[in-house]
Amino acid sequence: MCAERKVTVQSEETIGKIDVAESVVALIAFKEAMEVEGVVGTTGGIVDDIASLVRKGDTPKGVKVARDEEGKLMIDVSIIVEYGRDIRQLASSLQVRVMDEVEKMTGSRPKSVNINLVNLHIPSARKKEPSEPEVVFPAEGEPTS
Repeated sequence: MCAERKVTVQSEETIGKIDVAESVVALIAFKEAMEVEGVVGTTGGIVDDIASLVRKGDTPKGVKVARDEEGKLMIDVSIIVEYGRDIRQLASSLQVRVMDEVEKMTGSRPKSVNINLVNLHIPSARKKEPSEPEVVFPAEGEPTS
């Protein structure tokens, strides 16, 4: 098992350093993704979905946090979107939300936030409820059965 990678947060105080686990950054990205209207879930594909069953307490499926050669954060979020949504607008909104929230919470602005649309959620046709029998009241003077 590999050691958890950390993001070192710069602080005005000089009493020590602050490390934030990359899995925390991934949770921030996941939370923001789930709050965007039209995103119905995240997924890392079948391999990641199976692996997430085995490992507990790890990063949420569908979110990957890595670093470039300069140590800057790169975040990938793989989403499932509700059919009929404006994908460009939704993805752009999600990128800004993740970028801003990670910076707000950790003090470290990611180099990139990449959004991968991996599936569309198409609601199945709703089953129609069986029609209720029509109730007919007899007219005045009509015999009732």
